[in-house]
Amino acid sequence: MRDKKRNKKGICKRCGRWGMTQWHHIFGGSKRGVSEKYDLVIELCPDCHRELHDEPGSNLYYKQEAQRAFEQKKSRAVWMNLMHKNYLED
Repeated sequence: MRDKKRNKKGICKRCGRWGMTQWHHIFGGSKRGVSEKYDLVIELCPDCHRELHDEPGSNLYYKQEAQRAFEQKKSRAVWMNLMHKNYLED
């Protein structure tokens, strides 16, 4: 599980800048707990974090990457049971 602190110093997964970062839950809302349990979070600088929330559809890439990583450890059936949506094209 990730450090629960909201702000930390690290490297932004989106732009590569080093400095203050925040955890972004790739799946929010009712799936936020799933994001935390399965480590489906990324570290972002405040600017990229804000942009990701403000741009509709911009999180799709990270959802696809999260599903790929999840399916390397667990099956698609487990993914579908948790998320109820396939983000990858077959």
